[in-house]
Amino acid sequence: MAETRRDYVETSLAVLDEVTGEDHAAALTLQHGRQALHERGDNVQGPYQLPMEQGLKRFHDCLRSLIQSS
Repeated sequence: MAETRRDYVETSLAVLDEVTGEDHAAALTLQHGRQALHERGDNVQGPYQLPMEQGLKRFHDCLRSLIQSS
């Protein structure tokens, strides 16, 4: 548990780095899959993609603003 505000912010930033790294890896995997589908001539968008991507962006924007205001 974070003992000070600085510890809290540093811990939060470390978590953010880890999560965004995982999201980046997932995005790369999705992109490779989309590219393979595109090369086959298949539809590259599913009904879940846009809401999921928008939700992740809003989540990260909110998290960043909370960390920056700390």
